[in-house]
Amino acid sequence: MSYILIGSPDKISMGAFLRHIRRYFPDHQVGDLHSLMTPENINLYVKDFSIKFPNGIFTYYAKRSVSKDPKTCLPEEVFKMADVIIWFDLYSNDPIVLKDSDGSLNVAIDNWNKYIQSIS
Repeated sequence: MSYILIGSPDKISMGAFLRHIRRYFPDHQVGDLHSLMTPENINLYVKDFSIKFPNGIFTYYAKRSVSKDPKTCLPEEVFKMADVIIWFDLYSNDPIVLKDSDGSLNVAIDNWNKYIQSIS
């Protein structure tokens, strides 16, 4: 798996899941994106990042995108290139898998859900 995209209007859930997922992909570099970046800036950043790092995890802070469809507010460039796309709604710890090319995150997501249940 080359690239993972984790998006959310909630920085806390996204950050906690990122720390969790890094255990499964320690060699992946992290690139931070946010909705205040222009599409041109996002494209340049993603292009540069993908040249430097063959494996990566992109986080996308979707500020003020609470009621929008995640498929429309996530950056198109990253949406196309990511093998796995995870979305967290605001104040939610339940990951929504928007794209998973080979089911490689099933174990990580199951362990995440068990962890969330254990602290609830």
